[in-house]
Amino acid sequence: MVLAMLATRSLPRAASWPWLLIATSAVVASALQLQLLVGAGNGATMHMLVRATYMCLFALAVFWILHRRDDRGLEIALDAGMILAAITVAMLRWTPAAQALLRGAEPASFLALVGTVAVPGAAVTAILFALVLVVDRGGSRAATSAAALAVAAVAFGVGAAAVALGTSDCCSRTDPAAVVSVAGWLAVAWAALRAIRMGAVSFENPSALAGGTHLRMVVPPAVAVVMGAAVIDSAWRGPFENPTALAVGFLAVLLALRISQLLFATRSQSAERLALSQSRAMIEVSQALSGTTRLDETLDLVTEWAVKLLNGRAAAIELLTPDGQSLEFHAVHGLPPEVLHLKVPVDGSFTGWVVLNAKSRYTADPHSDPFVHSSSREYLGNSPLAAAPLSYRNVPLGAISCIGRAPFNEADVALLGAFADQAAVAIENARLFQQVHQLSLTDPLTGLANRRQLEKDLLREFAAARRGRQLVAIMFDLNGFKDFNDKHGHLAGDNALRVFGDALTAETRAMNMAFRYGGDEFLVLLADADLQGAEIFIERVRHRFPGADADEIRRSLSVAAGYAEFVQTMRSPDDLVVAADRALYQDKSEAHQRLSR
Repeated sequence: MVLAMLATRSLPRAASWPWLLIATSAVVASALQLQLLVGAGNGATMHMLVRATYMCLFALAVFWILHRRDDRGLEIALDAGMILAAITVAMLRWTPAAQALLRGAEPASFLALVGTVAVPGAAVTAILFALVLVVDRGGSRAATSAAALAVAAVAFGVGAAAVALGTSDCCSRTDPAAVVSVAGWLAVAWAALRAIRMGAVSFENPSALAGGTHLRMVVPPAVAVVMGAAVIDSAWRGPFENPTALAVGFLAVLLALRISQLLFATRSQSAERLALSQSRAMIEVSQALSGTTRLDETLDLVTEWAVKLLNGRAAAIELLTPDGQSLEFHAVHGLPPEVLHLKVPVDGSFTGWVVLNAKSRYTADPHSDPFVHSSSREYLGNSPLAAAPLSYRNVPLGAISCIGRAPFNEADVALLGAFADQAAVAIENARLFQQVHQLSLTDPLTGLANRRQLEKDLLREFAAARRGRQLVAIMFDLNGFKDFNDKHGHLAGDNALRVFGDALTAETRAMNMAFRYGGDEFLVLLADADLQGAEIFIERVRHRFPGADADEIRRSLSVAAGYAEFVQTMRSPDDLVVAADRALYQDKSEAHQRLSR
């Protein structure tokens, strides 16, 4: 008692109440022992009532500690109520001492019955909750305090069982149950010493409560077994006495409440697990999208993850065309490849409605939805459809759509909308990166590839030529460009370079590449072409530049060209470029000689 009071004073107010209850129970137990010593009062009845009082106080203290740590007071209270009710049923139905007291009409018999039933009920409750404390504490420093309380609860329970079963004389000073009770109080004293030494840490919230929660899950089925056994027993031994029937009914009500609470908790946990899995998936999506900067890879990842997140059958991304009047399929997952680059109008289409209204939309039957475009119905079938807008800083980019296996709900559409917001950022970042990358490899004046891109492509094509592929390099420049620039100004010169770049772009076919080499010099690589093909290409370019609509100023410019074919004696790509440059110099010299005659 003294140690419990010291623990009460050494702990914060919120944590001291359980030890105050334990101290009170110790006072009551001491009063019981004093009564036995002096031989006062009705021994049996008073002994059971006093024992029931301090056992209930002790069980309430353990309950308080568990509630402070577990923060699930309703569950714990229902468990305690079911344990008490189940033990009451068992005692009233199968214990001879309780049945004898039940048949007695005197008030003393009723008081003795209450004590007989309350003592084991409080003991079992305290044992269970103390074991929960031990399981929850695991290997922490506070495990010793929890174990001491568990030992005390078991000791009190053994004494209570001995009295309830009639194997111990409750009123004897040499009662063996009293010896066990002394051991229990010694365990309580040890727990109090640990609490004084450790302070508030003795029963703080642990990091995991799964073990204790699982242990308390045993209570509902065990109680159901007791109630079922009592009902079956009534078919053999006759109907319940009125108090027993009331106890069975009360037990049934508590069991129904606990089952309802378990169902609610299970439903809540299922929703929490779903939300957690979706959050983890969104994190994985973020990590996956942050690992790519290519627009096509980003779009493919977005459609793939859309299918995973919504457990869908297929997904697609449609981006707005430059004129903003159509949506074009840029990525699909689970749909035929021919869907790619299919265009649907913004007005009158399902995803178009999503883009125009900046709102998500879903339908269970695409054939009955007036906004589903006819060109899309053959790919949708009877599958449900959901779509969310893709926008970046309130600028619409397009829409993401998902074809489901089962009808979508509001939660699915909300998830798709959140995913679309994240995907839009990744798509815009990939698009900007692609633009920056393209600018770094593109000449801003002519739109042709620049010298850096030439080095990459020339190295690749040169390696292919060494393996047997034909390759011709053509070097172009504009005759008299320096004088033209000086005479007519840089704007006229830039315009001439731009027009010549357009001419190269118009004449360059697949497998051929045109580059601005520097100044007014341009380089074209013709793959799978010979010298005759190079001459034809040069003539086409000369025919296109300066062009039939050119003014007199631009007509003063002419095109010089030199070309060289790859031969196996060339050791590096520079050898091919140097050969083409020499041919260009020779062509310019011949042109100069013709002009000077």
